[in-house]
Amino acid sequence: MIKQLKLFTSLKGASFNKELNTIHRECKQPFTSHLAIQYPSLSILDIEEIYDDAILALYTNVKEGKLKELTC
Repeated sequence: MIKQLKLFTSLKGASFNKELNTIHRECKQPFTSHLAIQYPSLSILDIEEIYDDAILALYTNVKEGKLKELTC
C-alpha cells in the first residue's frame, strides 16, 4: 500500500482520481477497524466520517502540492 501511495502523489487527472478511489477502498477497513478498537465509544458513523475527512485531507494536500512525497 505504501508503494501505491508514493506513486499516487505523482499522478494527475483521471489517473489520480482512479488511484484515490483504490486507496479509499483498500484502506477503509483497516483504518476503521483500528479506530473502532482504539476508541470504542465512537459510533461507526463517526468513524466513517473521520476516515472520509482523512481521505479528503490526503486528496487536498496532494492536489495543492503540499504532499509530494511520503516519508513514513
